[in-house]
Amino acid sequence: MVRKIFILMLAVIFIACQKSKENGDLNSEILPLTPKAEINKESYAMIVDTPPGIIGGLEAIQKKIKYPDSAIKNGIEGTVYVMAYINENGEVDFAEVIKGIGYGCDEVARDAVLQMKFTSPYHQGKPAKARVVVPIRFKMRK
Repeated sequence: MVRKIFILMLAVIFIACQKSKENGDLNSEILPLTPKAEINKESYAMIVDTPPGIIGGLEAIQKKIKYPDSAIKNGIEGTVYVMAYINENGEVDFAEVIKGIGYGCDEVARDAVLQMKFTSPYHQGKPAKARVVVPIRFKMRK
């Protein structure tokens, strides 16, 4: 009985997706069912012996930032704080905004951090997973 209900539910979902796709409601890309956001955040240490550092420094991130038009139009300035989850190889596995300013700045900051490469974090002489907060300042030039 449960199996029949499950199969029926799958058929309904499939038909609904097909109708939405025909109407142009869905992107042509299929999104993953388990996004990378579902990592075990607790496995990333806050304190390590050698914390990760941004290769190229904050200047490297600033080069990847495009000030959002909506923020410019509304005179929005401030700092977006992004928590980056860095793996043993210095790659960003996940990033999330922990304090934002809105108007598109949060998304731009998060995306810039996701593109960065960090030095590998070490703890007790071994490569480790670590999380680090990256502040990204949005300030208009005068």
